[in-house]
Amino acid sequence: MINVRDKMLEMVEMGLSKDDVILACLKYMSVDEVKDMALYNDFLSYDDFDDNMRVIDKWEVNNGKD
Repeated sequence: MINVRDKMLEMVEMGLSKDDVILACLKYMSVDEVKDMALYNDFLSYDDFDDNMRVIDKWEVNNGKD
């Protein structure tokens, strides 16, 4: 018997849209789960968060200035 995670990976390998799976996962996961996943996989670092663990929008902070 195959577990559901492996089945989903198999379906992606067989042509299921990766974008659809990514969007579904992000919409399903809680904010804390997404944060943990992003930190664990080094998509974000703790430097990307303020003291209250909210993501710092660097575009907004820099206001488009380099």
